[in-house]
Amino acid sequence: MKRRIKGIKCLIFLVMLSCIGAFAAGCGEKKETKDTPQEVGKRFLEQVFTSDYEERYTEFLKDEDVEKYYKTFSEYASQECIEGLKQNRIPAKYDKEAKEEKEFYTVSEIDLKFDETGTGTFEVLLVDKKNKDEVVQKATGQITVDDKKVNSFFLSNIVPCEK
Repeated sequence: MKRRIKGIKCLIFLVMLSCIGAFAAGCGEKKETKDTPQEVGKRFLEQVFTSDYEERYTEFLKDEDVEKYYKTFSEYASQECIEGLKQNRIPAKYDKEAKEEKEFYTVSEIDLKFDETGTGTFEVLLVDKKNKDEVVQKATGQITVDDKKVNSFFLSNIVPCEK
């Protein structure tokens, strides 16, 4: 009888240990990002309009690998969208200009609204990374999001903001 109770206690201990291990493993996993069109669109726009986002342009200057540069967009953009970015050199030409002028921009605010057809109209306010108190530029355009990726991107303009 004692042997049986000892076996049951051992079994309970092993089950509890397994549960604790499974719980601990789950805590270490990355939380899933929200993948609504709104969230995907905002993350994509932040990535496009932040100068040298996560040092993508700095890395590009080391090996001039265009494919590697644009692959950084693959989490939020479809291949079709990436091809359009490449063709129009967006944001590479803006990253280059920022590096040359030593004026690096970061996103201050994103206003993104989708209509009933799924087309999103955006307005992105940009600030200089050195002086985040003053909005210096505004970018406007349209995007569409399909299958949790930006499928198309159209930049209407980037204009200086009035002070």
